[in-house]
Amino acid sequence: MERKMDFWTLEIATKFKNKKDAVKLQKNIIDKFIYECGTHKDYMAQVICGVSNINGKYVRGIYNKQTGTSGRPKKVKDIMEETDFTKMMFGTLNVDWHIHLLVLSSPSETLAQIIKKYVDKNLKVGVTYKKFIDEDKNDIDIEMLFYIAKQSDNVLFYGSGDKRFEYSFRQMYEAMIKQYSNLLFNKRYLMEEDYREKADIKYNEILKYFSQFYSEEVKKKKEQEYKRKAKARKIAERYDKMAQRDNKVLKKRSIINSKDVVHI
Repeated sequence: MERKMDFWTLEIATKFKNKKDAVKLQKNIIDKFIYECGTHKDYMAQVICGVSNINGKYVRGIYNKQTGTSGRPKKVKDIMEETDFTKMMFGTLNVDWHIHLLVLSSPSETLAQIIKKYVDKNLKVGVTYKKFIDEDKNDIDIEMLFYIAKQSDNVLFYGSGDKRFEYSFRQMYEAMIKQYSNLLFNKRYLMEEDYREKADIKYNEILKYFSQFYSEEVKKKKEQEYKRKAKARKIAERYDKMAQRDNKVLKKRSIINSKDVVHI
């Protein structure tokens, strides 16, 4: 894959009072990707588009519900309880219906502007194209997919069948759900590191694949975060070894002292 690929999103300012209108816009956007990438064979895109009426700060994850029956498992959101405290911290749980969109594409700027103009002209909603997701100007990366997936009721994908991509957004989505399901229900996953590493092989492979498209700023930030966690892990391991050594010393002293006791 020689052409430069970029992550980007559309910020759709308009909120919807009913789900039907939001889903209609969502489907129109996906149809536009289908048309443009079908017309221009050199265009490449992975797209996830979700419709939600949930404040994302309440959602911890999404998992496959264990029904005990055959067939496709039902996906369920793990949502925090709404209390007076959480309302004060995050606002209310339910908000107006809105749309989230993440794209990895080439050409990035060209395709983004085509989609933006289409939405502006035909769908009469406020929309801006952006490559940043917050006030700190953090570049968009695959973590935006996790954010969309966790809170969306209706998730649509484009590009899953494009063989020019080694992995698709849909595969990342399914791997994320599987990992969170393990965290909730699989005791062996939590207790055995070797088992956990094997279970996460596919998840980490897909994550590594998409990380190659991060900007240099994101790569640098991820590297710093990894070094920080590695340093913290080494400190924890050192203290653990010190604790084990101290326990051995105390145990040895206890045995020696017990020999000095005179039994009458």
